[in-house]
Amino acid sequence: MPSLVVRKEEHTGAKVLKHVSEATNTEIWGHKENITKIVFEDIAVVHEDAELVYDISSLQDQSVMAYMINNGDDTYTTYINSDGKITANRDSSLLFLAFINLTTIEGLENLDTSQVTNMSFMFYDCFSLTALDVTHFNTSKVIDMSCMFYGCSGLTALDVSNFNNSEVTDMSGMFMYCTSLTALDLSNFDTSQVTNMSMMFSDCSSLTILNLSGFNTSQVTNMDRIFYNCSELTTLDVSNFATLQLTNMSGMFYGCSGLTTLDFRNADFTSVTEYDDMFAYVPSSISIIVKDQAAKGFIEARLGSGVGTVTIA
Repeated sequence: MPSLVVRKEEHTGAKVLKHVSEATNTEIWGHKENITKIVFEDIAVVHEDAELVYDISSLQDQSVMAYMINNGDDTYTTYINSDGKITANRDSSLLFLAFINLTTIEGLENLDTSQVTNMSFMFYDCFSLTALDVTHFNTSKVIDMSCMFYGCSGLTALDVSNFNNSEVTDMSGMFMYCTSLTALDLSNFDTSQVTNMSMMFSDCSSLTILNLSGFNTSQVTNMDRIFYNCSELTTLDVSNFATLQLTNMSGMFYGCSGLTTLDFRNADFTSVTEYDDMFAYVPSSISIIVKDQAAKGFIEARLGSGVGTVTIA
């Protein structure tokens, strides 16, 4: 077994990961289709058996290094380390975008996300991941979480109960195509600043339990296809949804073919201007609760003749 050497750190200041753009194809991102495992370490270890070594620090001062060790089949285990916790870039969007063969990420507790404002597309199309521990993520400054877990179709569970979403404005596509998730508890989410929830759970086709009891939707203007093709949901409680600012409900429940009960008792539809296919392909027996006659008339018009029962709470 190769010996591990601790490298001498001569840099000062934070150990910040570099910013990644969609065009980045250097360092580890140039090999992302061949990386199967990533390990974050809080000690500056030199992995002497590494085939490829890269400086992936923001300042290019070797404060954050990546060591890629060949697994013997032209795939790699990649160790990312520094002397102490690694500071995630303020813009951490696209960080693991399209690491399509990545099955495991370890040591995310050694990645300090307390300064991050953008986590959009962070794990986009990491469809080989079967588990992901983000319980140590500090998200208190994050503004954009759009498409954060988009296409993570291998995940069967995801614990985001520690997330602080108080500054987030965009959650569009956040869990889109997480096709293996069966339950998602977002009761702790602070969504009071969110304006865009379009496609947030679109094509989460295995979800049977979705807890949105803590959602504050008072600022949301766009819920286009938010529950699109959530075909395994049988009941959905959105009784807390405030919709006074909401203008787009197009395809909101499109393809929710298992939905039998929908509690919409606080919704106001007076600002809604886009509602095409709002209830396309829902069961004809669906039962919907609304707050008043105006809401009843709006929903009945969207359901169409002979579809569903709408009751005033």
